[in-house]
Amino acid sequence: MLTPEGADEREVIVRPCGLHVWHVEIRGMAGIAVRVAQNECEAVMLARDLCPGAQVRVLPAVESAETLHDGLFAENRTT
Repeated sequence: MLTPEGADEREVIVRPCGLHVWHVEIRGMAGIAVRVAQNECEAVMLARDLCPGAQVRVLPAVESAETLHDGLFAENRTT
């Protein structure tokens, strides 16, 4: 799970992860895939392109810091 509420294949998490870095977290059968975007708008558009039917949830910085797992890494950078 990405957050205490949980995220599944119908939900994509977009969260800030540093200066000019946003993570787009997608949960699939193989686990969590993370893509990187340069800003919030780009991250949301990437999330919609990758998972058109999913709900996109944008986490604020405070919640993001509380739920970000150190084990997540960006497999496919878009920057």
